[in-house]
Amino acid sequence: MYSSIGRSELVRLASEGSIEGFQDKTIKTKPWIFDKESIDGYRRKQYGQSINEEDEQIGLDIVNSIGL
Repeated sequence: MYSSIGRSELVRLASEGSIEGFQDKTIKTKPWIFDKESIDGYRRKQYGQSINEEDEQIGLDIVNSIGL
């Protein structure tokens, strides 16, 4: 789970266009794939937060370095 949003909620958000996501139909189980940056943006909008690009990149670098 990423950002405390469950799978069914992520599917709903992607289906309505609130976050970026798609169903990979090339795999038999057709898993959903979601974009972390769009989830982060959705969360920031929820809480009315804005963040500058430099701080956002620092946060993404941290997340990537710990393998989330």
